[in-house]
Amino acid sequence: MKVQIKIGRRVFCVSEDDIVLDNGSIVQLITQGYTDGWYMVCPKLSKKLFKDLKALLILYTDAELEEYTKKHYPYPDTKCYKFDIPRMIKLGYPTEA
Repeated sequence: MKVQIKIGRRVFCVSEDDIVLDNGSIVQLITQGYTDGWYMVCPKLSKKLFKDLKALLILYTDAELEEYTKKHYPYPDTKCYKFDIPRMIKLGYPTEA
């Protein structure tokens, strides 16, 4: 199941397989993208949206994600998160039509 979330001026449909990357200076949804001119761009979450999603326990991390992060992004202070879709539905986020 997919849930709609607004990131910037665009609406994205996210699932439990989507990954949010926080490298300490920028937070982005690395499993989706959109075209900006000639380039494919990952959507960037604002600091406020990221903080709110973490406070509502919508974003979570686990051992599997920590292994993924160490393998693909071996930098300090880099973390990956996934969406808790059942919690998002419970909180009233719209589902994909």
